[in-house]
Amino acid sequence: MSALTHYPYPFARAVIGFFELPIENARRILPEHVEPIEMHHGATVLSVSAFDFRLEGGFEYQQILMSVVVAPCIRDGVGDYPRSALYAFAAAASHHLAREEAASRWRLPQWNEDVTVVFEEREHSISAHAADAGGPILDLTVSDYRWEPESGFYQCLMADTSGLYMACFTVEGKQSEHEEGTGMLRLHDHPFNRDLDATEIDGAPIREVWIRNGAQIFDPLIRLSDA
Repeated sequence: MSALTHYPYPFARAVIGFFELPIENARRILPEHVEPIEMHHGATVLSVSAFDFRLEGGFEYQQILMSVVVAPCIRDGVGDYPRSALYAFAAAASHHLAREEAASRWRLPQWNEDVTVVFEEREHSISAHAADAGGPILDLTVSDYRWEPESGFYQCLMADTSGLYMACFTVEGKQSEHEEGTGMLRLHDHPFNRDLDATEIDGAPIREVWIRNGAQIFDPLIRLSDA
């Protein structure tokens, strides 16, 4: 399992959508002192992503992740100003070793069942369909626009019973990003989505991102506070 403890985390494809989320829903999710970004009165941003990881040594797995866009942590020793900061509140993976790595090393909350993430790629769009033994979880679709090599710096905050943590990371790859609103999110009636009120989330994205042949490159985890 040594491949899972090395950097970077290369992936064949990533599908990411950003959607309006009622700020009161976000406040029910976020821990104390973590503030959502208010894009306009009463609304913040939900990030939903699906990754198709291809690690060294031939280990492959898929992951889905849900996050709220939050105010970044600006302090000495945390690197450059991030393109955005995310608070990760729900994650699932297709393999138990990936879940163990995400929980122990990165403090990501984990859905304790194997999920299946099927990627359906067309000429100008890609969909990710996630499900487990209990049924479908979500369907996420984004379309392409202009493809360019990109590298962006981000922060991801996580919390567990031991405290609040932050991982700084860079995402690299050939990327298409736009705000045309041509994609789609469908959240199914599934316990994985229990923190969200799907009836209040517009299924049309405010931003959609598609990345090919990329990597997430992480810095060591930073502990921000005790529980």
